Amino acid sequence: MADDRPIPSDQDDADIGDDVIEELRKCNPVDAAALPSSRSSEAARTLERILASDDGSEPDESSPDESEADKS
Repeated sequence: MADDRPIPSDQDDADIGDDVIEELRKCNPVDAAALPSSRSSEAARTLERILASDDGSEPDESSPDESEADKS
């Protein structure tokens, strides 16, 4: 059976990033408590970045940027 989903290159003004975020929202959430601590914190940071980029707010302070280097 053929996949009827549109190919991203066939969409004129489609944003692939939005498609990825939508697909992630459809997935079952990961039980962060079941992950090893390093993976749990990585999952939390990734989720924060996704949510921050989705709502248009500024990135959290833990993400590296050029302004961090100027503070020292």
